[in-house]
Amino acid sequence: FQEDETFLYLVFSLVQIQKVCYGVRPIVTEESFDKFATDLESLDMTAVNELIRRFEIGAETHPKNEKEEFAIQVANKIHTSRGLVIGSNHEKNRQKVELFSATRWLGTPTWFLTITFSDLNNPITLSYLGFDYELLMSGIDPGFTARIAAVYGNPVASERAFDFLVKNLIKFLVERGVLGEIESYYGTVEE
Repeated sequence: FQEDETFLYLVFSLVQIQKVCYGVRPIVTEESFDKFATDLESLDMTAVNELIRRFEIGAETHPKNEKEEFAIQVANKIHTSRGLVIGSNHEKNRQKVELFSATRWLGTPTWFLTITFSDLNNPITLSYLGFDYELLMSGIDPGFTARIAAVYGNPVASERAFDFLVKNLIKFLVERGVLGEIESYYGTVEE
């Protein structure tokens, strides 16, 4: 399945939908919270389901009665947060705020480390892709065409190799104290 061309797009889309759904929250002032909770409890679910049905088929979603009007008013008080959505501007801004806060609290970072792994030449990545690690380490090259076909044909294995390498790098540099005592570190992956 991990070599299927559409699988990753499908899974990514499902994860994004799930994160958006978990990001929905009511935005109300503390003074109006009780009224909002009461309004939410008193919604006519038949009217809500009818609005959803019309929305799903692309029909007109203007309210046709008072119950639908009330449902739309309540729905307008519910906003979504894209902070959980991978790669969204909201998530990137959240990361900037986290880094800014850490800098204010701990001071300016001493080290900045950028890591770029070459999937095509890394023997660990190639072994995750099914190539014989011992042959790779002995200098036997399967060829550029075979390596590129393997990397682009199985992005899941490439990601697992990247994850393995990054976790071990952090373990080596941070947890074992190679760089000395680390007060804090922050990592992110470019999209």
